[in-house]
Amino acid sequence: ESSETEPRMQIGCWGLGRRVTTRLELLQSAVLVATGLLLQLSGFFLVDALGCLIAVALVAPQLLAVFARTAPILLQKAPVGPRAAFDKSCREVSTFEGVVECYDEHLWMNAPGQLVGSLKVKVDGTRLDPRDALARIRARFTGAVNELT
Repeated sequence: ESSETEPRMQIGCWGLGRRVTTRLELLQSAVLVATGLLLQLSGFFLVDALGCLIAVALVAPQLLAVFARTAPILLQKAPVGPRAAFDKSCREVSTFEGVVECYDEHLWMNAPGQLVGSLKVKVDGTRLDPRDALARIRARFTGAVNELT
């Protein structure tokens, strides 16, 4: 039995079923073989370009799915939903005793479901040990982000 917190494995290529992916690959191979045979038999060079267009049409939906999943990660897009929890944690940190200033906050998605946050905190070293402040700040961001820098 798997626990609910365990990530689910996706079967096949980018979430497509294994059978669908296998059929698409077989169809792509068949198109390329047919194109080669028709080119040899007829000498009609437009068949090659047509075969390439068909292969691209078969691959394009898979590529678009990959682009849609990876673009926000590569662009380090800030997620909309978790932003409120991150901002709330930043406001709470700025009210901690010994914290002088909390600024330059950033939140981004490192991988699907993997949120990373960073912020700069100025601490009054005479009133609070910086290590204690760091431990309290990390504890406060535990539910908001997976990694804090």
